[in-house]
Parts: sequence; structure tokens; C-alpha cells
Amino acid sequence: MESHRTPGGRRSVLLPSEVQLCEALGITADDYWTFVDLLHESKERGKEYEHIPDVVATGLEPATIIAIASLVIGLASTALSLLLMPSPGQSKAPGSIRTPDLNGRDKYLPTAGFDSLQNLANLGDIIPLIYCNSRFNQDQYVGGGARINSTLLWSHMLSKGRYQELRALLLFGHGKTGSLEGSAPTFASYAIGESLLNNYNKGKIELFYRQDGGRIDKTQNRYSESLMPVLPGAEEPFEVEDFSGGMNPWFSGARTPATQAQFGLYSPLPNGMRYKVPYQVTLVYDDASGDSKDEVRAKARKIAAEFPRYCHVETVAGVTYDVDPNPRVVKKGDIITYVIGTNKYTGDTFESNGAQDIIQAQDRTRFDADAALAVGDSYMIGDALCVCYQKDNSPWYPESPNPVKAYFRVVEPGGNVMCGPIDGTDEPGARTTVQRAAIGTVTNNRRCHRTDILLKSTVFRRINGFANVNSQVDDDVIQDFQEDGTQFSLGSMQLFNKRISVFSLGVRRAGTTTDFTQILNVEGTYPAWFCVLGRTPEPQYNTISVDHPEGEFEFRLYPASGATLELYFRNEGIGAYLLDAVSDISQKTVIHGSSLPDGSQIKVQIIGRPITLNQLISSNLEWVVGPPPDIVETGGVLSFSATEGAGNDGLLPNLDIIYVEPEERLDDNDGYYVSSIFGEDNNFYWEDELQGTSDNNVVFNGDYRYTIGTQTVIDQPNLKSIIREKRSLQEEPTTEEVISAAGGNITGGSGTGLELFTFQWPDGASHWSIKDPGTGYRDGETINLTFTQANPVSVQIFINRDVSQDNLRLNDAIQDYVVYDAEDTSALQQPEHEIVNLNEIVQSSTSKGPQYTDLSHAGLRLASGKEWSTFSQVSAFFREGIVGKRADGTSGTISTVPDIAYDLLTNTKYGAGAFVPADQVDGGELDTNMAEARKFCTANNFYWDGVIAERLNIRQWIFEQSAFCMLSFIVKGGKFSLYPDVPFKKSGEIDYTKDIGGDIKTLFTDGNIRGLQTSFLSPEERQPFKAVCIWRRDELDGFPDKRVLVVRLKGHAGGSETDPEETFDMSQFCTSQEHAEKFAKYALKTRTLVDHGVKFETTPQSALTLEPGDYFDLVTTVSHPTTGTDSGERLRNGSIDSDGYINGVEIENGSLDIVYWKPGTDALDTATISVTDGKTNNSSVYGSVFTQDPQSNPVRRTYKAESITYGEDGLIEVAGSYVPRTSSGSLAVLDWVDDFTEETG
Repeated sequence: MESHRTPGGRRSVLLPSEVQLCEALGITADDYWTFVDLLHESKERGKEYEHIPDVVATGLEPATIIAIASLVIGLASTALSLLLMPSPGQSKAPGSIRTPDLNGRDKYLPTAGFDSLQNLANLGDIIPLIYCNSRFNQDQYVGGGARINSTLLWSHMLSKGRYQELRALLLFGHGKTGSLEGSAPTFASYAIGESLLNNYNKGKIELFYRQDGGRIDKTQNRYSESLMPVLPGAEEPFEVEDFSGGMNPWFSGARTPATQAQFGLYSPLPNGMRYKVPYQVTLVYDDASGDSKDEVRAKARKIAAEFPRYCHVETVAGVTYDVDPNPRVVKKGDIITYVIGTNKYTGDTFESNGAQDIIQAQDRTRFDADAALAVGDSYMIGDALCVCYQKDNSPWYPESPNPVKAYFRVVEPGGNVMCGPIDGTDEPGARTTVQRAAIGTVTNNRRCHRTDILLKSTVFRRINGFANVNSQVDDDVIQDFQEDGTQFSLGSMQLFNKRISVFSLGVRRAGTTTDFTQILNVEGTYPAWFCVLGRTPEPQYNTISVDHPEGEFEFRLYPASGATLELYFRNEGIGAYLLDAVSDISQKTVIHGSSLPDGSQIKVQIIGRPITLNQLISSNLEWVVGPPPDIVETGGVLSFSATEGAGNDGLLPNLDIIYVEPEERLDDNDGYYVSSIFGEDNNFYWEDELQGTSDNNVVFNGDYRYTIGTQTVIDQPNLKSIIREKRSLQEEPTTEEVISAAGGNITGGSGTGLELFTFQWPDGASHWSIKDPGTGYRDGETINLTFTQANPVSVQIFINRDVSQDNLRLNDAIQDYVVYDAEDTSALQQPEHEIVNLNEIVQSSTSKGPQYTDLSHAGLRLASGKEWSTFSQVSAFFREGIVGKRADGTSGTISTVPDIAYDLLTNTKYGAGAFVPADQVDGGELDTNMAEARKFCTANNFYWDGVIAERLNIRQWIFEQSAFCMLSFIVKGGKFSLYPDVPFKKSGEIDYTKDIGGDIKTLFTDGNIRGLQTSFLSPEERQPFKAVCIWRRDELDGFPDKRVLVVRLKGHAGGSETDPEETFDMSQFCTSQEHAEKFAKYALKTRTLVDHGVKFETTPQSALTLEPGDYFDLVTTVSHPTTGTDSGERLRNGSIDSDGYINGVEIENGSLDIVYWKPGTDALDTATISVTDGKTNNSSVYGSVFTQDPQSNPVRRTYKAESITYGEDGLIEVAGSYVPRTSSGSLAVLDWVDDFTEETG
């Protein structure tokens, strides 16, 4: 509301309502302000302001001063109302007080583990071969190199509480990579998936690389860019720590289980359990009317009341609750029934407060229970695993005439199965209930000696909008509020708090059907309970390590009911093992587990610590009404699990205690009374000191017993008299003694300085109390007491106050079900745990472990995070690949097809060198065909940058890859060789215009051949096409980008836009568009121009100088008609013997221009001969084969010899492919001028 005055004077603007008022009365604004001023001046100061001086400041109107004072006082009162209480006797007006809210964090640092892991390499997998070499032009990267995916050699996962750490050895390739020391992949080039390591927090990364084999050294092989802290001391990143703390070079393989990974109990159903409405403070004001007081008292009754949920376990093996309410053991096949009732609430309606919210909560409970029951699903009832096999009358609804009934068959026996009453109102820990069950089961997939089970758990409880009961004030203050009419309410709680989830572990050999062997506690008395304690919705990561005999084992993680655990520790604590990989006080704890049926031993290790499950650790203090007790990790002893020791007759000394000197008092002013104003618990006060709280009629404190008397206060029925009686012994002790830790009478525990007063009796009984609590003790520890006269005793100690006093939800942290709507837990909807990884560890037979000889490999330590949720594929960019001997005899990085072919054919470790003798490979020296082929590839930018990562037929691979580099794979003289398929210059560059006539080695005609066969390609095989070449453009240390080059012939060269596409994927090795372009053009021309091949037999003399890959000319009419029909004129060709006689063809008398070739020579020659009667006298052509001069015979063709083999009858079989030539004699397939169109993408 806006004041009519500002601190400096009157407002200049009227509010809309004030304007309307002036208009209605016909007055001006000044008239209105005069009225306002007179109104304020007429007001008197109230009595409540008598103690405030009436200060008047000159120059300010009285109304202004009052306005300012009111404003200031109002602000001050608001700010201090929760901090100041009025002093006794001070006059005050009734006010309103609300205690502070209690809000926890609602935002948390993100935590993450590895959702999945890369699989380990298998024995027998191919070790990749990396062939590549980056190329630079004046330090400018122009191409080459390759991004290589690694294979996982060794992996080990560690749980670090809020995250995981992965340690891995990553195999990249065989042999030494890089021509120089230090030419390893750069740190910036490593990536996981598509994310470069360099872009993320280097404090989470430690990276190593060893390019020449051997075990990684954590100092010498470490990348300096790594900022993750170096491991301390002797710890090696790629060794395994044993249970004694020693480091071992053992094999480890981490993997992610595929099935049955989640486990836990969830979706609990009530079993005769209570519902309560939200807690509030109710005040009965002295000046309130009778009806109002009745309403408040009714509301208090409602808050204190416990209401049934009308759901329960009806029968256990045919036995009902009325017959046996106690925990029962069930066997396999027993039947358990669960009922969702149709009961209607007909109880107290609590005056005008009503009961509709109660009815709605009961209905909501039954709806949820019905939804959680599904036929075929697994459930845990008590400790028995069951399957729901039948469900009647579902779905439940408020008007249902019949209850929903579910039937369960026990599939695995267990105890602690309890019936509950349909109208029961017990707290959730009073009995076990029905819950959905997910059992975690994993099995080794390799023989190993140890299995680490890595867990991810999300465990918490949450309070949503409940009253902040910790801020409750004491009874005296409440009484004052009721007298003076102060409105009082509690703030609200909105926070996460503690929950404990428990499970056990069973082990058996894989493939067997024997029962799982339960891992027991150290004493071997009950299962080793593994606990996860969580306070937030953040996942936490822990590990259970199982040391077992060599073999394959099956592991089962079996969740435990919270009620089962509460039954164990209700009277005294029970030992358990807290999984806690993050706390400073956690340590590696070895549990000497169990023996398998064959007698072999199982040992278990955790990172955590032994704990005692008791009320302190299982309760959240936010539920304590009033200030909660301070809880400490270590401190002095406050109490014991017992304060008496039994005598020889088994009787405790307190059995002989009597109480005398009763004294009854009732005086609420002096503090002698029993009060139950805040609920069902009774608060006992003596001399204004709270002696204790109990839900029955008695409390004990020190040497006194307090009970409720018979007197009451008029109009305050909640206040009753108190009776105090003094403790006395019928038989006095004969020995009184102080025992101490320092004196050796008290042993055990982690603290020092404890001293006790003791009473001892002749029969061995004892009683003790604290003289000095000592320091450094922990809750739940066991100490041993020895006495001079009494029997020795072992007892648990507690260093914190009893948390059961005024606790609305005692043991809630371990309970399965809830009481209030404001409660929520991580187990209400889904399992809380997941087996995320297994480490399978094989102990090495040698102390050195595997040496990884001749392997280029990296080592990685990586802390998980949101950026690394998946460890799928580690890669690195290799600038240089394998180093070795090249095709020309030099040594260096290998990155051309001739170099790779030579390496694969001669290497004895990973190639065919053990099977192919070195002298059968035409390479390794400068004057070999392979050396020429290497020079050709480097001159034309035909490089091969990639990896061979699968088994291959070396000969087939070389043949296929050589085609992409315009090379011919040749076997001649028993030697493997490569040679350029086209003419080239001395520098190695392609010679596009060379006349190959001088390279023709021989001439074949009808006179020196037989059996000529011509194979023509079909029109479809010769159809022009679009060559779609995919090549790889690399970014130095980055990721490759696939590029597309589309080349086709222009129209005048026979091509068309409608030509079909043919794709050539060269991206595995080609990193140059120039390379792709040359190949595409060569392929297009070859396809359209090379239309046939020939095969024939000839004499050894005729083929003497011909080798595979050589050019030869063929002139014949057998398959080459001149007019398009077989009836055309045959070519005049044949041979001339040593006497000058012409064979093979009839030649008319006269002169004839011929082209001839003499066997043993390297070239053709021409001559003009005179023929008379089939003989010539030109002795220079004797012993030759000839054909008519090409100038007059255009059907002469050139071929390339593809193979030369022995045929029948001592003849040589020659096969050749047609080599079309231009008019200038050059190769037509290299005539590329203006014949192509190109598109890039």
C-alpha cells in the first residue's frame, strides 16, 4: 500500500481511488490533503508506544514524523521477530512467529561413470599395420597420415566414489611407427569417439605412448600435456594392486555386463503399516472460545493419530496374522497371499478438520499397491524370493466390492516373512513387507583369478515440504504463546537426507546349479551385509573385489529388506560393511569370505570400512522434534549397549534392583509434571529438567525411576503428576572399583582414556557407569571389560546421544516404506544399484608380465565425466606409420603400394616373408622394377595412407591396390613385381605424349602364331560411366573428411550427363584429389577404348625377348577382318626362313614393303623386298617374321603382354590386352586434353 506522504513531504500524485473520492465529493486535491493531515493529527499514541520517546523534528509535519517512525519500526520488527523474544513483564501485542525453513541443496555437481566400454581384443585378432606418411610443403601440411582406431589390449576400472577412473592399454599397430624417436602421435591428436582429448580437462587425463614395444614407463613415456596427478610411489598405472597392496603386472580386462545388471528392492507395498498426516504445532490459546479449543484439540488428535492403509500380507504358507504374527521361514513352493482391502475409514472426523485427506491417502496407497503387483514379476517378501502367479479382482477402485488378492509362490526360501493385520498401524520397521525384486547376476566370460564388481548406486531419501520439526521450541515457550496469543508455526523442510541400501553377495562356479555360497562376515555368523549410504541423487561408484580360484564364476548380488536388518539390530547393532570409495577414513578392507563346496577359499575386499547398523546410523536427525543432538565421528563414550554383566547364575544385577522412597509432585510453575501435549510420547519433568521421554508410563534416569501419577491439572488434561523413586539394591555389591583403558582393564575400541565406576558382586555380576568418557572412540565399537571379582564382559559403546528421543521416524534411513506423504526414497520407483563393469584379472605366470614386444601402443588414465560417458573408441592421428625397408632398398616410413607390397611379401613377422624367399621378390634394390614403381608413385602423388586391420590374401590385395595407382602386378621369372602401367619420364612422372612405338618388343603375325583367340567386351561392359571417387581429406591431428570427385567424359569423347554412376571408395588410403582424378580419368578412358584382349601360342624363339608388361604388335586376319566380314582380303604376312623362302602366305612376284622382326632383337624394322617364286634374295630379312607395311595395312594393333606361360607341344602361350594408340603413337588412354568434366563435393 502506498503512503500518502513521501519521506520528504506530501505526494504529488493521487491514487486512482483518491481521485474518484475527490470527484464524488466535488473537492480539490488540497482539500483532500487537509482532511488527511487532520485525520493523522487526531490519532493518539497507543500504550504500546509509551516506552518510545515522542520525538518531534523541526521543519517536519507531525504526520510525516509518525509515518517515518511507523515505517522504520515496522521494518525493524519484521527483521528481528524471529530472533528476539520479549523480556518478562514487557508489554507486547500478540504477534505471529514462523520458524525458519530448512532447505537442502537442490543442485549438485554432475557425476558420471562410463556407460559402456570398448571391447578387449581377442586372442587371434589381427594386429593392425599402419602405413602412412604426412607430407609438407615448406612446413605447410598438404596431406598424408591417418587417423587410426585402437584396439584395447588391457583395461582396468577403478571406483572413485563420485566418478570412475579407467586405465587402459591401447594397441595401434605392429612394428615401430615413426622414422624418428619422438615421432609419436601428438597429444592433441588423440580422441575418444568424435571428441578430441585436447578439448577437455587435462586434469582428468594422463596419456602415454610407446612406439617400439615394451612396457610403458610412467615417467619416460608420459605426455607432458597430461595434468592428471602422477600416481604416487611404486604404483604403476597399468598394473594391478593385490589385496596386500603390492603392484603386479597381471592381465586385466574391464567390460560392461549386458544383462541382469540392475539390482535392488523397489516399489514397496505396506504390510499393516501406518499412515500419518503432516506434523504441525497446535496451540490452545487461553482466551480462545470453547469451540475453538475443541477444534485445536481435535487437530492435535489427528496429528498424533495413526491410520491404517488397509493392505497386508494375509497368509504365509496358510498361516494368518491372528495365528502367528511373528517372522516365519518359508520353503520353496510355499504360497503367500497379499490383500488390498476394500475397508472404509469410519473413525474420528476430528471436528471441522475432517478426514477426507486420510481417506484420499488410504485410497492412493491402494491404487499404488495394485499398480505395483504384476503377474510374472519377482518380489521379495521378507528374505524369500517369490513370483506373483495370480491376481484376482484387479484393478482396485474405491467402490470395489471385493479386495484385490495377489498370490505368490516362493522360488527361493527365506526367513523373516511376516503377516500383518489389515487395519494395522505399525511403523515401517515393525515387519517385513512385499517389494519388487531385481537380482543382479553376472558371470565371467574368461578364466581368471580375481573379479572386481564395480557398482553404480543412487541412494537417497527426500523430505518434500514437511514441517521443520528441529525448530520446535520447548514447552515453556509454547505455554507463553498460548497465554499471550502469539501465533506460532514451524517452517518447512525441503531437502535430501540419508538412506542406507543393503545387499549381500553369493558366489558359485559358472555352469553349475549348486546353491550360491554366501559371503559371510568375519565371524562367519551371518551374511556380510554390504551397505551403500547416500544423501543426494548423485550416483556413487564402489567396488567389491573377489579373489577366487582360477576359473569362471557366477556372482549374485542379493538385496536385503530394511526391515530384516532392523529386526537384527533392534536390540543391539549388527555389523556391516560400508562401501565408500570417497571418504578419508575409508580403507581397503579384506573380508575373509567363505569356502566353496570344493574347499577352495573366497576372499573379498572393499574400499570402505566396517560399520555397526544401529539406531544412530539408521536415523535421520531432521525428524527429531526440537534441536537435534550433535553427532560426531569420534569422541567420548556416552552410553553402552548394556550397563550390567551377568553373574554365574545368568542373572543380571538389575534383576535385584528395587525402587524406594516414592515422591509424587504436580506443580507446573516449578516444573514437576508429566506432559503429552506434543503427541503420544510422555515428557517427564522434575525440577524443570526433562528426565526423559517415553511412549509408556515410565522412564529411567540415573539412580531414579519416574512414573505417571494420578493427579491432573484442571483444564489441562495433558498435564499429570510425576512420581520419583530412588534406585536401591537388595544385595549390596562387595567390590567397588574404577577400571580404565590406561590400566588395561578396558581393551578394544579406537579411543583412549575411558574410565568406569564399577560395582561387582560375589556371583560374578557387575554394573558400571562412566567416570571419564575418554576420547577418539567410534559409535558401535566393542570394548572388553575385566574386573577384579566379576566376570569379564564385552559391550558396545556409543558416543552420540540416543536419537530415538522425540524422533518421528526412527530408523527411517534403512526402512523400505514411508509414513508421511512428504517422504520419498530412491527405492520407491526403481532399483538403486547397477553392476556397471567387471574387471577380470588373470595372474601372470612371470614376474615381468607381458612385454608387448614390437607393438606400438598407448596408455591412458581417464577420469569419467559428462564428456566421457562412453568409452567407445580411442583413436589417434599418425603422421608416420611403420618404418622398414622400402622397395628401392632405402629405409624409412612406408606409404606407397610398392613399398607396402615389398614389406608384406618379405616381412617374416607379419607378412609372407617366412614363406616367400627374398629372391622371389623383384625389389629391395634401386635397379628393380619395384624401385621404378615406387619412384612412379611418389612422382605422381600416388600415396597409400591407411591401415590394414583384417586378414587378406596378399597377392589379391596387391593386385587390387596397384590398379588404383596405375601399376601392373607382374610375376615374371618366378618373381613378384610391380611396374607402371603407362609410360613415364625419368623423373617418374606420367609421360602423356610418348610414342610407344620404340617400346614395342616383338611382332606376331599369322606366320608365327596359332590358335588365336580374341575376347571382346560386351557393349554393357564398355558403356561410358560417371566415375564417383571417394577420397579422404585429412586435417593434421584432426578428423578426416570424406570428399567426392565425380568425373565423366564429355559428349565429343562419348560421355553423357545420363551416364550411370560407378563408385570407387578410395577413402581408406587416398588423401589427394589429384590421385583420385588421375585414376578416374584413366579408368574412364580404359573402359571406353580397351575393347578386347587376345591369347595365342607361339614359338619360344618368337617370344624370347617378351616379358609381362611389354608391348607387342599383332597383325592377323583370323579375327580382324578389314571390311567387317570374314570374306575380306587377308593380310599378307608370314615368315622368311634362313634360305629366303616365304612361308605362311602366298606373295605374288614383285616388290613388297614389309615390317619385320627377327627373334632375339628388341625392335621392329622395315625393308623392301623383291619376291620371285616365293623367295627373296634380301638376306637381311632371312629368319624373320613380317607383315605388310602399316602405311598400307591399318589393322595392325598394339597389345600389352599380361602373361607368358608354357603351353602344349613346347609352345609359349601369350595373353595380351589391347593398347589403343593415337595417331602420334602415344597411348590413347592418356589422351586427356579437354575430354572430361568434373564435379567436387
